[in-house]
Amino acid sequence: MAPFGYYSYGSYYSGYSGITPYAEQSPVGVVQQPPAPVYVNPPVYYAAPAPQPQASTVPPSPMLVFKDRTVYSVSDYWMAGGQLYFVPSRGPQKVVPLDTLDLDMTQKVNEACNIPFELKNR
Repeated sequence: MAPFGYYSYGSYYSGYSGITPYAEQSPVGVVQQPPAPVYVNPPVYYAAPAPQPQASTVPPSPMLVFKDRTVYSVSDYWMAGGQLYFVPSRGPQKVVPLDTLDLDMTQKVNEACNIPFELKNR
């Protein structure tokens, strides 16, 4: 008798004869086939078009440097009656006393940027 939880199958397999023992089986020949060729299309690389240099249609804006070190990029500027009138690149027209402009620094900054600067009367 088997211990609790274990069952004996001895009589179940004893009369079964459908399986031929390993030693009595006929030999099986294994034929190795060469691997099938694998065709891979090589990746196609397309050259990106060369970047075209874009001509700047908008000339650089002149800059006005004031004695308090405020700098404005301007689209137009002129002087009249001791006043400096200018139109900032962004914003409405402004009017300031001409003596607040640091003329020397304004000329140096514009020259360094290759921007022509000429203070004209209107």
